[in-house]
Amino acid sequence: MASPHSKRRKLRKLWLTVHLYTALTVGFAFVVLGLTGSYNAFMTELDEVWHPELVIAHPGDAYRPFQEMLLAVQSAHPEWQGSWSLQMPRHKAGMLTASHPLPKGQAGMYYNARLVSVDPYRAEVVKSRGRNETLMGWVFDLHCALLLGDNGQKAVGILGVCLLVSVLTGVYLWWPSRGRLWQALTIKRHAGAERRVFDLHKCFGIYAAMVLTVLAFSGFYLIYSDQVRLVVNLFSPVKMDPWADLEGAKSNPLPGAVAVSIDNAVAAAQAAFPAAELKQMLTPADATGVYTLHLRQPGEANHYWPSTTVYVDQYSGQVIATRDPMRFSNGETFLNLQYPLHTGEALGLAGRIIICATGWVPLVLYVTGLLRWRQKAAGQRRHKGGKNG
Repeated sequence: MASPHSKRRKLRKLWLTVHLYTALTVGFAFVVLGLTGSYNAFMTELDEVWHPELVIAHPGDAYRPFQEMLLAVQSAHPEWQGSWSLQMPRHKAGMLTASHPLPKGQAGMYYNARLVSVDPYRAEVVKSRGRNETLMGWVFDLHCALLLGDNGQKAVGILGVCLLVSVLTGVYLWWPSRGRLWQALTIKRHAGAERRVFDLHKCFGIYAAMVLTVLAFSGFYLIYSDQVRLVVNLFSPVKMDPWADLEGAKSNPLPGAVAVSIDNAVAAAQAAFPAAELKQMLTPADATGVYTLHLRQPGEANHYWPSTTVYVDQYSGQVIATRDPMRFSNGETFLNLQYPLHTGEALGLAGRIIICATGWVPLVLYVTGLLRWRQKAAGQRRHKGGKNG
């Protein structure tokens, strides 16, 4: 009968093999997802660095009416019919961004859109470009779908599971015996090259393990949300998808009715949530479509894509329905947290910095892991050579 020590050795060998071959097969993909995730954490700010014309040199005192901005966008692109999304500026000198989705897969992008930057103080179009024409769009698509469309997106979700396996097996292999915790958490001074590589690998891995676990799970959820919702629903009711638009919200197109301005819709939304800050406006897609307004209530984890939503009849200007994340069940709240956790927005600027920094960790782990693997392989060859000699 095998002793407990022998069983532990066999189990450790098994998890070491899983950890090693996960890294050898998909480790480089982890590096790609990590580095692109770091870029995405500050993609809007970086886009303004590459395109300084998107930063207003002399901001005014007040925005022009949103209807004027919408008309400027529609005049610049009369060929694009249907719904436009208007994203509020992220800072005082920022642009309002209007976007119109393009057919999926166009120009090789998983998600492509026409992006129109509007000076909100003058209601003037400053720049118009396809998302596929931007570094921001290319990096985002690489992160979400590996530039491979729907199949690529599914693969990224599976990579999230692989990353979770890699992190958990890494934590198991790192777990120190009694009295050796400090050694397991530090890099030994004046150590040789082999020990230094090992220490770097274990320390970067264990200190980033919690964030990497969150990123792996949240990334999987964002792609396989239906499957995750089924599991979460077993523990807490999930009656709605926190990210899906309300089904059945329609305007009543009475004969001779004329659509109200987007400013009227905004006023109705703000009346419904007086303490909330407007973040995004979507215009009706057709004659029965509605204005969809996204606002951020105080305390909402997601700063830029909040779940507080108001649906407004485009003709009467009356509120048809609302979605209030403060009334979500525990399960719905848990799911609603996944995107802001993935981007770091749940913790504000500090969270985004943490996500950006953690995105470099897979590169460090990949390089040190490969070096450690080669060092051990060389040591085994020397050992065998010594025996044969």
